[in-house]
Amino acid sequence: MDLDEIKEHKHGPKWNSEASDMLDEGMIDEIAEFTEDLDEFTRNMESRSIYLKDNIPKLLDYAKRHIQYIKELNIPESNKLIDFPTTDRSILASYPWKLVPDDLDYSGLIVYNTAGTTGEPVSVPQHPISVAAYCNLLLRALSFWGIEHEFLPEKVGIALVGFQKYTITFPCILKSLNNTIFLKINLNEEDWRDAYDGYRFLSDVKPEILTGDPLSFSKLAHLGDQIKYPPIRPKALITTAVALSDGVRKRLEEAFQAPVIDWYSLTETGPIGYKCKLGHGYHVLSHDIEIEILDKTGNPCKPEEVGEITVSGGRNPYFPLIRYRTGDYGKLNFEICPCGDPMPRIFNLEGREPVQFFTIDKKIINNADISAVLKPFPIIQFTFHQDSKGACELKVKFASGVQQPSKEELREVICEVMGKNISLNVIIDPNLGERRSSGKVIPFSADIPLFYE
Repeated sequence: MDLDEIKEHKHGPKWNSEASDMLDEGMIDEIAEFTEDLDEFTRNMESRSIYLKDNIPKLLDYAKRHIQYIKELNIPESNKLIDFPTTDRSILASYPWKLVPDDLDYSGLIVYNTAGTTGEPVSVPQHPISVAAYCNLLLRALSFWGIEHEFLPEKVGIALVGFQKYTITFPCILKSLNNTIFLKINLNEEDWRDAYDGYRFLSDVKPEILTGDPLSFSKLAHLGDQIKYPPIRPKALITTAVALSDGVRKRLEEAFQAPVIDWYSLTETGPIGYKCKLGHGYHVLSHDIEIEILDKTGNPCKPEEVGEITVSGGRNPYFPLIRYRTGDYGKLNFEICPCGDPMPRIFNLEGREPVQFFTIDKKIINNADISAVLKPFPIIQFTFHQDSKGACELKVKFASGVQQPSKEELREVICEVMGKNISLNVIIDPNLGERRSSGKVIPFSADIPLFYE
């Protein structure tokens, strides 16, 4: 089934966009080099240590010369991470241009707007190579789970499944992954000719791998429960963006007869880790990121002490990570894991809970839809909560030095999603997050359980 047949499939969605991986021959060669480095420098901790000792100082020296945020600080002659300031989502939201190097050709620039399930929306500069490398890291995780993949031309290799009021949908070819087909679909009923066509379509095109968040997978399983149609049987489900409860995991494994692999990734950092097959934490995926565990003041935590996961390095030339604080918490462990993957592990990872909300007429709303309507506003952090009676509360913290919208403007966009009759209290809180020892807030919460809990 080629790309044209996918586009015209009788059960296919109403595609609303077109896309390309934007890779040219030179970039494909660079991806091949990254793959070779990934294989070489993740074999043992000594080889990885050598790589980081060679490359992190070079990155820091480059940052002092070409990244505005770092240049303004006049850092003394040092190429040690500890002597550099941390960066975080608030800086990216307020001054993105200060984190992008000033010496690059920007013709390949891709801007990702993170109106997703993980928190306050920001725009992240990306490069085609950093996006394509996701696939190589996925293959590495699959290999340690013992999953034999077969990504073939004119076959659907990966399907990204969403469940939102609106998101772009498209099919495209992944040139760096043997020209396999990638799909991005949305299970919202308005995207299909029939409410159950999302399930029928995926059943017919037989994707090797499904990626998405637990709420979207739960919706897909729920559709399969309601119709008689050949079941969807991928080789694995990769759950991204949010934490996965045991109840939902069990339900999904039964529904799709495939392992469910937790995937720890941020739009800003790319993939960081995957859940060990034996359940021994999250293995760090790539050789080119240095992970620190920091306390609130930016100092390294003691070994085995839980702190904020902070990332340096990576493969995104438009947004090289300099001590980027993820807002997630855990601790690092360097002991050899019996699963066979020698890379260090993150334990006690505080993932972000998947949340669904309900309108007054009981229509399900994905928390990604709340992020999407808040995206145009200069919000640094927010929390959105719905209690058991359906009443909602939105708290927001704005970026400094900007024109702040009114409570009524915020109320209006939330009501576009939740309905005009929803009970909603809007609070503007300039100190949001400062009353917590970690500074972290949980963007979404509800007193109503997920699909299968």
